[in-house]
Amino acid sequence: MLVHLVRGKAAAKWINEEFGLPRRPDRPLCSVVSVGEALHLAARNNWSEARRDRLKEVLRNLVVIQLGARGVVDSYARLGVHAEGAGRRMEQNDLWIAATAAATTSILLTTDMGFDVLHPSHLERIYIDPKSLPRE
Repeated sequence: MLVHLVRGKAAAKWINEEFGLPRRPDRPLCSVVSVGEALHLAARNNWSEARRDRLKEVLRNLVVIQLGARGVVDSYARLGVHAEGAGRRMEQNDLWIAATAAATTSILLTTDMGFDVLHPSHLERIYIDPKSLPRE
């Protein structure tokens, strides 16, 4: 979701309108892991300074939740055991992102189906099919 918001094109406009992100009285939450993934993508793809500035702007409008926040580590363990018990092994970053959402009782907006094993039993997630997002 962060990458779409940084691009600022039709998909970002749709996400903002659909979920009211700019109009919310509270700021949306984001796992520090998602921030790290976005920064890694920016560095790997050699984003322009303007695009990196846009990423910083998007991040300023979010509350970044650290892995040490209350309940995140316990949620990580619990969700990992659940996923493995269901025969699914989640990517570590996805598991941390899910644990952050679960610990903060947040709704997880994602274009990644990897969280399906946890929904709705352990967290609420809204899956957005990337193919359904508006194209520029």
